[in-house]
Amino acid sequence: RGLGDVYKRQLVKDYRLYITTKDQKSKLLVDIKDNQLPFVSHRFEAIEIKALELEVLSTHGLDRAQIYQVRVYS
Repeated sequence: RGLGDVYKRQLVKDYRLYITTKDQKSKLLVDIKDNQLPFVSHRFEAIEIKALELEVLSTHGLDRAQIYQVRVYS
């Protein structure tokens, strides 16, 4: 295995981002399949939320998800 294969195994492959709105409704914002990038940005229109949820569905081989940062800006 090359060094690239080792790094790829650590990437989150499939994931979803959800928000919970002020009225407690959950909404799917992003559903990503087969992610190949180590750093990903998503831009949305400004919205007031109560919660943000990241659901990791799979990786490219690692048996656990490794999330290093989640940043939210307004």
